[in-house]
Amino acid sequence: MAHNITDTDGAVFNKEAAWHGLGVVIQKDMNPTEAMEIAGLNWNVSKIGPVYAGDAQSDEYNAIVRDDTNTSCLFSRLIIV
Repeated sequence: MAHNITDTDGAVFNKEAAWHGLGVVIQKDMNPTEAMEIAGLNWNVSKIGPVYAGDAQSDEYNAIVRDDTNTSCLFSRLIIV
């Protein structure tokens, strides 16, 4: 099983290390905000659009991008109902 933790990801564990040995183990209890800060996961995302594919532009699609690394997390399509 792959751990899927990259160089720009982080992980924090409470009192016991994970099977892969990555991340930080903290002995005290943490609230979600503390855990995210310790793990380095306290980054924001922005919606960027329109999306370009080569020379083509699509006004229907946006990218959700991590602000700290400027990498895309996902692409979303505007759907009008």
